[in-house]
Amino acid sequence: MVRSLVGAGGIAFAMGLCILLAIPSDVSGFDFSRYQPRMMKELIRDYARQKGLVITNDIPIRSKVVYSGEFRGLPNDSRRLIALWSESMNVPGMPQAFRQELKVAEAGIGYWVPVQEVLVPSMKRDLRLGEEIELFIIYIGQVAGRHIFLVNEFAHESPH
Repeated sequence: MVRSLVGAGGIAFAMGLCILLAIPSDVSGFDFSRYQPRMMKELIRDYARQKGLVITNDIPIRSKVVYSGEFRGLPNDSRRLIALWSESMNVPGMPQAFRQELKVAEAGIGYWVPVQEVLVPSMKRDLRLGEEIELFIIYIGQVAGRHIFLVNEFAHESPH
């Protein structure tokens, strides 16, 4: 299901989307089986760019990317989409859980992906620039044609 939320005078938003969000505070409780291998570019190809805010049912995927170590603050439009998504799913605290995004490369294409704050310190500490990692992400929709993927967990092969 895809909902487009467009309008200068306000945003009409219908409840009833079936989104299950895994916010792992402990990896042992994280459901890795929910995330199917798929490239972000494939998912983007399947969901045409749209204007305004677009919310989808969550689509959990696993994608191998190259870690850049480059973080930046979350843009206001992405923050807005996450807040609306959080409100619609009655998942309090989502806007606070995602305050930064990370630049990654998948098959040579760069993406900025919002990352749970709880993951940022371990990413900075445990990952090396240029290292291939696996992201466990959920696609939640678009902002002005920009596809938004939320990083819920990551894995990498070699401990450093």
